[in-house]
Amino acid sequence: MNPTQKQFPISTSKLLRSLSLSCLAIWAVRSGALAQAPVGLSIQTYAGLSITGAVGMVYTVQYTTNLTEPTDWQGAGIVQLPSSPHLWVDTSAPAAGRRFYRALKGPTNLVWIPPGTFTMGSPATEVERASTEGPQTVVTLTRGLFMGKYELTQGEYAEVMGSNPSYFRNGVAPLFGGSGGPVTDELRHPVETVDWYDATDYCARLTERERVARRLPAGWLYRLPTDAEWEYACRGGTTGAFHYGRLLGTGMANFYNVQWYDSSIGTMFNPGQPFLGRTTVVGSYEGNGWGLYDMHGNVLEWCSDWGSDNLPGGRVIDPQGPGPTPSSDHVLHGGHWNHFARQCRSAYRAYDGGDPGDRSDKIGFRVVLAPGQP
Repeated sequence: MNPTQKQFPISTSKLLRSLSLSCLAIWAVRSGALAQAPVGLSIQTYAGLSITGAVGMVYTVQYTTNLTEPTDWQGAGIVQLPSSPHLWVDTSAPAAGRRFYRALKGPTNLVWIPPGTFTMGSPATEVERASTEGPQTVVTLTRGLFMGKYELTQGEYAEVMGSNPSYFRNGVAPLFGGSGGPVTDELRHPVETVDWYDATDYCARLTERERVARRLPAGWLYRLPTDAEWEYACRGGTTGAFHYGRLLGTGMANFYNVQWYDSSIGTMFNPGQPFLGRTTVVGSYEGNGWGLYDMHGNVLEWCSDWGSDNLPGGRVIDPQGPGPTPSSDHVLHGGHWNHFARQCRSAYRAYDGGDPGDRSDKIGFRVVLAPGQP
């Protein structure tokens, strides 16, 4: 998570939202003359920064008001460059005074997920779907966020927490007769055997560390994704059972490969397929359209939401799920290394057994970085 301390070319300018506001001002003057009502208008100037760097790379933008004080840099924003140069606007800059800016290479394991609308849950035609996956709900997420490109690794967890609770450590053999062989590079395997409290504690500690280092903009924090954010990110603009499409088979994810799945057929038994019997190094399989890896299989991933028997239906904006009940569990998504393919579908919500205190060699998580709470 530590950014490389390297400064990149960056230039500043002042941008005016003048085109739209000028049109608004003209309309307001004319309509005000008819309605005889006083109209007040103001135009805010923002700092426009032209950032030159590697396309797709995440950068942390910092500012200072005093160049003579080398420790006074503060987080202004985090951006994944869609092009180079890229124009980024600091909307937090005050109207008066001045700021000096620099861009540093930021976290290398994050991917920008843009805001948007998608259909959450599975259609009735998706064979072997569960009742918890419906009714299908049109969800609008109004804010973009950064999400972990990979499931959090054992190395990343140990760096922040000082310990590694995972079962699949170096030298550990696969389970259930799996053919994966002993683990040899544990720090690149997903952390597992972590409960929901461990996952949220990691996010809190990482947030505090990055705030102390002044690498986070004001109000930004690391957290778990919501149920809706996770499925939206997993789909990456797709509508099928998987981000691959309708089928999940051998070589596409780390799951119980004997049980394939096709959304129009259901589970297909394929004896003799290789079954690893353990987790794999993160990023071992093809990512989705947004550059996220292992959204299907490897380990289940904790979400922030409490579980529910079904989705709300209709249209919702930025849902956060229901509150807890005496018997409720937290949502888990994505399937794991010993799950059938149907349990790795984008819409599959495994909250049965997701008690926040549960620890398992099949459960891990990935982080979200975003402003404020979901």
